Amino acid sequence: MASSRDEEETEMKKEEVAAGIIVVYECEKGREYLLLKNRKGQWGFSKGHVETGEDMKQAALREVGEETGLTAQDLVFIPSFERRVTYSFSSRAIQGGSADKEVFYFLARVLRRAITLSPEHEEYGWYSCEEALHLISFRNMRALVKDAETFLREMK
Repeated sequence: MASSRDEEETEMKKEEVAAGIIVVYECEKGREYLLLKNRKGQWGFSKGHVETGEDMKQAALREVGEETGLTAQDLVFIPSFERRVTYSFSSRAIQGGSADKEVFYFLARVLRRAITLSPEHEEYGWYSCEEALHLISFRNMRALVKDAETFLREMK
C-alpha cells in the first residue's frame, strides 16, 4: 500500500513531452548525423517541448528550425521511423526535484548542411555513426543512432 508521501511525490513529479529529429546528410564519404552540443557540454539531437496545439512532427519541425535554422523545405522525412525515448532527470527548477520526460524522434535527410546555431547550443557538427556514438553522452541516445543507422541501411 502506498503511503501518503509516495502519493504526494507521484503527484508532484512533473511529466514532460518533447519531440525531435535525427537529421542525416548523405554525402560522398557516407552518412553523417547532425549533433548539437548544449551548454552543459552534452551532444545530442535537436529536440524540445511540444506546445499546445502542436502534434509531435510539428513540434519537432519547429524545434529543429529554432535550433538549427533548417526548415520543412530542407528536410525529407523517412517514412515509418518514429521512436520514443523516456528518461527521468533532476532539476532544482522543478517542484519536487525530478521529472519524467518522453521524447518522440523522427528521422529526416537534410538537403543542405548549412546551419544557423541557436544561442542555446555551443557547437554543432556532422559526424559519422561511429563518431556520433563516441560523442553522445547518454546510452539511450546512442541506441537511437544505432537504430537509425540500421533502419537506413535496411532501406537500401
